[in-house]
Amino acid sequence: MTKDRYKLAYDDYAQSANTLFHFMKKFEYLEEILEKKALIPRYCKEDLQYLNIGGSSFAEAFVLQKCFCDIPFHKLTENFQLQAIGDHYQSLSEDEKIKVPSKYTHTDFYGEYAIAFSKGWGEKNNLQPIHYLNEYSNHTKDISKFNQSDIGHG
Repeated sequence: MTKDRYKLAYDDYAQSANTLFHFMKKFEYLEEILEKKALIPRYCKEDLQYLNIGGSSFAEAFVLQKCFCDIPFHKLTENFQLQAIGDHYQSLSEDEKIKVPSKYTHTDFYGEYAIAFSKGWGEKNNLQPIHYLNEYSNHTKDISKFNQSDIGHG
């Protein structure tokens, strides 16, 4: 392998920013990243029931992750519509529902502090974009086949 492997023809991403941002709500989190010179991932519980992989034996997984986004800088302060749904929202009183804001900016939702890296840095350091799965995707089918063969050998 050579360093040329990581050279991009150009660093211009048409649909997103050339930068990866990691947002946080507290200054202390940013301070810790800078002091430790490290982004420490955490395990997040992901609900996988909707994928129907291996029945109830594969209903959830803990995924080691650190979240980044590549939102264009000029869109950070644009409002976006947020529609509250789900059992928790439905259980709120009408007065509580009124207090749930329907418009946010990216920084309102994820935090006003951030650290940023070039996408080239992310590629050189093997960052892997998140996989969004649906029940019928080939990726989900492959996971299901792997899970079923693993269960048979357990």
